Amino acid sequence: MNGSRRDFLKTTSTFVSGSLVFLSCGELSEVTPTTTITVENGKAKVLLQDFEQLKTIGQSAYFKISGINDSLVAIRVSENQIRVLSRICTHAGCKVKHESSLLDCPCHGSRFDLNGNVIKGPADAPLASYMVEFNSTDDFFNVIVS
Repeated sequence: MNGSRRDFLKTTSTFVSGSLVFLSCGELSEVTPTTTITVENGKAKVLLQDFEQLKTIGQSAYFKISGINDSLVAIRVSENQIRVLSRICTHAGCKVKHESSLLDCPCHGSRFDLNGNVIKGPADAPLASYMVEFNSTDDFFNVIVS
């Protein structure tokens, strides 16, 4: 019986270790929740109360828009401007991450500026950008989707 218990523990620990290695790689390790915003009259209204970090210049938030097959990042670039870009790297489709004044692709090292332009390849096309309506006195911004 001790032999079978030992084999069970060995198999279980191997499975758990392998699972942890798997989860530490790729997109599954992303713990940032993604909120989905609905569209009305061609606009997705994003409430700043849902993304407190966007009240601070230089901060960002990830979200999706219902009906749009894209993952987005909103970046507060100035007091009066929020920029919304696709997170999908134009090289191989991995999700870029906002890091300081850049968007970095963790898969192959592509880098983009906050306008979505390629700074470093292998990507050779800019990130898709979305038109935004924003007034710094409002508690929301609209992403134009139509």
